[in-house]
Amino acid sequence: FEAKERTETEVARRDEARTVRGAMDTLPSEQCQVIELAYFGGFTHTEIAEMLETPVGTVKGRMRLGLEKMRNQLRFMEVTSS
Repeated sequence: FEAKERTETEVARRDEARTVRGAMDTLPSEQCQVIELAYFGGFTHTEIAEMLETPVGTVKGRMRLGLEKMRNQLRFMEVTSS
């Protein structure tokens, strides 16, 4: 019983990861890059700004716009799959 639940959970996580990756693929590369560095790399806005030699405000703006676009894309995907 537990193994079946684990398998179902793993499948759901993979599906979710695929959906998120699909939404990220719609973003401009600069927005995708800062989101990947922050959420998958664990870097702070300041660290990302230093790595990219970009002002912190620019990193925050790219992050905000990218997350907003992803949110809208995920909502659209949810509506069209229902």
